[in-house]
Amino acid sequence: MLNVDTTVSEEVLQQIPSPTVDDKELSRQDAVPTLDEIVKAIGQIKNKKAPGKDDIPAELLKEGGHYVAEWLHEIIRDVWEQEVMEEMDSIHNKRNRAMQQHNELLFIQQHLLNRLESLRDQSRYDENDNKLLSLPIKQIQDTKIVTRRIREKQDRLKSVKLINKTLNLCKQHLQCDLDLLRKELPNVHKDIGHKFHQRMLLKKEFTDIVDENKRRLNVYQQLLDHTEAQSRQRRAIHEQAMASVSEQLEDQYQVQMMALNEMTTSFETRKFNNDTDPLKNLQQKNLTMMNSDEIVQVRCMYDQFYNIIMAGFPIDIANSKQLKTVTNEVSAKIVAMLTMTNRMMEEKEQLNQQINRMDKLLKLIEMSINLKNHTRHKILNTMIEQRQNLESFYINDTVEDQNRILRQINDFLLVLSKVLCEHIGTQFTIEPPIDFIERLQYVFDLVSKTVKTITTESIDDNDHQISPIIRHNDGEENTQQNSGKDL
Repeated sequence: MLNVDTTVSEEVLQQIPSPTVDDKELSRQDAVPTLDEIVKAIGQIKNKKAPGKDDIPAELLKEGGHYVAEWLHEIIRDVWEQEVMEEMDSIHNKRNRAMQQHNELLFIQQHLLNRLESLRDQSRYDENDNKLLSLPIKQIQDTKIVTRRIREKQDRLKSVKLINKTLNLCKQHLQCDLDLLRKELPNVHKDIGHKFHQRMLLKKEFTDIVDENKRRLNVYQQLLDHTEAQSRQRRAIHEQAMASVSEQLEDQYQVQMMALNEMTTSFETRKFNNDTDPLKNLQQKNLTMMNSDEIVQVRCMYDQFYNIIMAGFPIDIANSKQLKTVTNEVSAKIVAMLTMTNRMMEEKEQLNQQINRMDKLLKLIEMSINLKNHTRHKILNTMIEQRQNLESFYINDTVEDQNRILRQINDFLLVLSKVLCEHIGTQFTIEPPIDFIERLQYVFDLVSKTVKTITTESIDDNDHQISPIIRHNDGEENTQQNSGKDL
């Protein structure tokens, strides 16, 4: 197909439309080249390529920078305006070099060589006279000047060649360095991007940590405010509870004193007259003596008080077999006193539990809350002060209640002992300094003796022993009765 001849008519070629150029583009093409275009054209020249006729490498033009670009711009502008391109005359080997006298270096070199040959011919010795022919001084000076210029030109050429060689070596090294830099540039960009990304992540983490610390600080502040509010509320509740407990204790004390006074008056009304025989009085006024139920009530009451004071056990009224038989008014008062005492014990136990809870709360606050020193110490000091107040109130109140109960029981024992001694006609010989347990045993002996006298029941082995005072009085009565019978 390629070897086949083809003919194209002129008409077909004329039918091909020619491209039209815009007026703006034509004006741009006719305008003088600018300095930016010269710089752009120099940058587009490829390195390490064969130079032109002027033997100027592209690297040298690029290294010249802005100064070389301005110089080339002036030359191109002159050529553009004058529309004349200067040509460079080249000297070929086969042409006559004498014709090219405007080439300075070649002309000077040839002229000097010719001049030196002529001077060599003129400097000869005369064999006959044996004298050196003298040359004119002017010629010698001209020769020196010319040789000096030749040496200067040669030195300059050598310097230029050395500089050019050095520049080429530097360009080669620079090119190698540039290639290495181009190869390492992606890795450097990658490392820089990775480090920048890490710094951004660290900055984000730091900001997140700061925000989280601020949020926790706000939560701790809210918790502190809530804790302070709860402590104030609890302090108010504790104060109200303490006030109510103190009022209740005072009321219970008044009720107990009233019950004790009523029981004392009831025993006072049961006294016998001393002008008659005790046995007659017992037979005549049998209704005014304590019956067996009342004696059981008294013994049950003292058993319960003994458990409270000596052992500290609570009163179990519901499971008490002795109190189930109580039906009269005096028994109801005794049950009321025991119930109040039981309530006092329960309230004291609640106070003890509340103090334990305050201790646990103090430990919890001390272990869990991580606040500032002054705020933390303020909370701890407030809670410790509140606990000490509760503990001091509990301790003082407990001692006062125990002392009050002891005083009431001692007074009641004294009154009961005197009344029983008067009932059975014996003398009260037990003084108050005697121990509480012995005094209570003495009262029980009196009660048991009275029961035996009234009911005339047999004495069991499990009953309490009769007091020596009662036995002595009983022996005197028996001797009196026997003497009366004998009379």
